[in-house]
Parts: sequence; structure tokens; C-alpha cells
Amino acid sequence: MRARRRPPGARGRDGRRIGTASPRPNDDYNRRMTSIITSRPTRRSARRPLVIAVLLVAMTCLWSIAVPLLDIRLRVTGLPTGSLVTLPMVLGATLAGAAASWGLLVLFERNAARGRTVWRVLGTALLLASLLGPISLGATPATTVALLAMHVLAGVALLVFLPGARRRESAA
Repeated sequence: MRARRRPPGARGRDGRRIGTASPRPNDDYNRRMTSIITSRPTRRSARRPLVIAVLLVAMTCLWSIAVPLLDIRLRVTGLPTGSLVTLPMVLGATLAGAAASWGLLVLFERNAARGRTVWRVLGTALLLASLLGPISLGATPATTVALLAMHVLAGVALLVFLPGARRRESAA
């Protein structure tokens, strides 16, 4: 059985015209809730782990160039676990820093009006502070340059690629 077509201007049981939207006192709330409920996973959810994986590969390449190829011994005097910086130490520190960066980025994105900007300013300050480590450790100039290159590579890669492109608000 086919549905009966109502004439234009017909009214329902509650007296409102059929086919018109009901008034919404809090339209902004409804729009936000609808976007939360109907949102699909974004590419960012798969992109951030990919950024970290590529960073780990880049750090492995940099360590492989510095230690085996250029024969730089990454020996420092200030380490409690020994004086040699090994690849697992480099990858572990990079992974820990990347995970902390990702966590802070998510926290700032959710709780700050300009979360990415706050995160980038904090990240830049932490990167500059981390450069003091290789400089202050008693090491040869070649070791210092290699360690500084690793710090700069990790910090800049995270600051540039982890947040991704800015989302633009629609003009509507």
C-alpha cells in the first residue's frame, strides 16, 4: 500500500505544519552531537603512527650513517648505563619522546583553544632544551654533532609532521 500524499500546508496532530523543521533552542549543541555521533575515523588516526614509524626508520638510517659508515664512536661520559650510545637506546628514546609528544598533542587539541600552537611552542622549547644534553656531555666534536643531528631530526620531524595539516572551518 502506498503512502498517502498530504497536500501542501497540511498540519499534523500537534498543530504544526507537516514538513517543517521543529525549532531547536540549542542548534550548536545539536550540530556538535551529530558530528560526534556520525563522524568517521579520519586519516589522522592512521597517519600519526605512520609518522612515528618513519621517524624511527630515519633515526636508524642516521645512526647507521654515523656509527658504521663514518666510524663515529658515540661515547659520552655522562651516561649511567655506560659510555656508548647504541641503536636500541636511540630508538627507545625516540619512541618515548614521540609517544609523549603525541599524548601532549592530543591533550592540547582537546582542551586548548589553540592546542596545536601551544603544543608547537612547548615542543620547540623542549627541543632547544634537549640540545643542551649532547653539548654538555663530555664527548668528541664528531659525537656531539651526530647526537645533535639526531635530536634535531627527531624534534623537527615531530613538530612538523605529527600535527598534520590545519583543519579549515567551512564558510557556511
